Amino acid sequence: MKVNGSKSGLPILEPASYHHTLNRESAGFLRVAIHVENDLVRHGLNVMLGALPPVRHVRLCALRSEVLELARQQAFDLLILGLGGLNGAEVCVLAAEVCRHDVKVLVLMAGVDDEGLDSATAVPCNGFLVQEELTAQALAAAISGVVAGDVPMPSFLANRLLSRAREDIRQSRSRINTLTPREREVLDLLVEGLGNKQIALRLHISQHGVKRLVSNVLAKLNCSNRTLAVAIALRSTYNP
Repeated sequence: MKVNGSKSGLPILEPASYHHTLNRESAGFLRVAIHVENDLVRHGLNVMLGALPPVRHVRLCALRSEVLELARQQAFDLLILGLGGLNGAEVCVLAAEVCRHDVKVLVLMAGVDDEGLDSATAVPCNGFLVQEELTAQALAAAISGVVAGDVPMPSFLANRLLSRAREDIRQSRSRINTLTPREREVLDLLVEGLGNKQIALRLHISQHGVKRLVSNVLAKLNCSNRTLAVAIALRSTYNP
């Protein structure tokens, strides 16, 4: 069978063959937990997952505390985590805690507007699903991807992330352009991995002067430490 999305965005069942997207030889090894607020979506996911060959067990978790406790017990291998109706900050914390216990997380997005995209990309996870496009084939492909180490996501989300990365690079370059030539020299030497004493020797200035220049660099780049400043420099230099 196959589950397609209805006009309301909720999954509905229809006959189809989708098992080719998964490896039958690995049948019954995956334990999946679902933490989704919408009852109909949760039920639809449960039905779909129960029909997928790799899935051995499906557990429905209504409470955040239940998800955390089961994750600590390593009672499941994959969590499908819904964003709709749940507090964004709490979802981020929950996903991060679950990932700490070597559990994969698939985020189910309830919307594709700017706010929904921003909320989804803030969650630490291993892939994304879109509720309005949720089918058994899409679910099977996403699970296969996660198991294989890929990060499945819809194309519009990938484009959004690429656009954001380009904007981050543009802003990084803009901030670097505010550095004086001397501060840029210091940043370049930080990228080389030099410490204050080595930078002082290279530039023939005192270590006190180096500390002042490094502080200026961190302030202008809005970085709390040297590692972040180096990351900004590398991202700006090596991306078109």
